[in-house]
Amino acid sequence: MKLEDLKKSVQKYENSLEKIKINRECWQTTTKPLLIKTLGIIKDTYSLDCSIQVLDQIKNLEGVNLTFDESSSGIISNEGNSSKLYIKFPGTIVFSLIVNGNVIVNIVYPFIEDLVSEKSYKSLGIYSPEVITEKFILEKCPIFWKK
Repeated sequence: MKLEDLKKSVQKYENSLEKIKINRECWQTTTKPLLIKTLGIIKDTYSLDCSIQVLDQIKNLEGVNLTFDESSSGIISNEGNSSKLYIKFPGTIVFSLIVNGNVIVNIVYPFIEDLVSEKSYKSLGIYSPEVITEKFILEKCPIFWKK
């Protein structure tokens, strides 16, 4: 192998780094604000008991979630003189920036504490930030309502 033989590999590597930079810039300037705005509109329009969470403690591994509020499951166990009310932990739709600058969309389904051994979730896919539009977000949210 000659030094010149590495040219294509080096160019591919440099193109990958540039694409990551472009994706991260798109997330910061367009995608993240659009997610916050659109999920907020959904929440307010339908008076949902949920919150919009912006997870930005780690730059370039950020997320925007729509998470329903915790609630009573209605399940109560009676143990001697005491009762335990089980809490239903909320479902969440998660839009997370991943290391290559793309966005993974996941659904975490609701679960009841101590009665479910592992959380149930579904991945809806990995997308380039520029394909995430208001229409895209609105199309993904109905999947969240059903299991």
